[in-house]
Amino acid sequence: MLVNNGSVNCTVSDFNSQTTAKLQENWERISQALILTVDLISSFGFSHENIGAVSALLPIAHYLYLRKADSRYIDSSHTLNDRNHIKSWLNRSFLKAGGSIWGSEPNTLLVSLRNVLNNNEDINVFPLKDLEEAMRRRGKSLDFNEDEIEELLDISYANHKDKKRLFCLLTILFPFVNLNNRFHIDHICPASALEPRKLRKEGLEEDLIALLGQQRDMVSNLQLLDRTYNSEKGIL
Repeated sequence: MLVNNGSVNCTVSDFNSQTTAKLQENWERISQALILTVDLISSFGFSHENIGAVSALLPIAHYLYLRKADSRYIDSSHTLNDRNHIKSWLNRSFLKAGGSIWGSEPNTLLVSLRNVLNNNEDINVFPLKDLEEAMRRRGKSLDFNEDEIEELLDISYANHKDKKRLFCLLTILFPFVNLNNRFHIDHICPASALEPRKLRKEGLEEDLIALLGQQRDMVSNLQLLDRTYNSEKGIL
């Protein structure tokens, strides 16, 4: 990806003498871009536990490589807007249902995105709109219609497959959270308080009990809670 080899496949035939020479010649910049990419997405709150697709990090790494960014990029106020554009692009690509962005033909998509980055007129600006347009032409739009938004609101904490998407959604709903800290997904109204037997004891109707049980693990009752506090609250 970063040395502009024709494809982005990781097969033995792709690592010929020419490609290997490019890797050796540019390895310091390549390794710096890769490490910086990991540090950047970590500042967004991502880790191996909640990252939607590793392939999505390659366009970011390529952008930082072309920009010759260093560690100051992550903390500088001058790059805040640029970082927000990267975060928006990454989050929306992960939020699409069914892995529709990175789940099929990721290599051809990566080549297309690399071309956009290589042709970027201002190397110091993440080309958000151009990347979105290239993805739209490939049937991988990052826009959300009403049905897709409704689907997001129906994501359940109980569904293990949706937990990575749920984290992305909560970071958008709780923009004030400092994601440099590690956070857990937690219930606002404790799940134990919504057990049917307790609700019946409070005199609630069965229809309402069923509704509360259904919504207990949904977005409207979830928050991001500091991992340390969440771990300690059970022993208070």
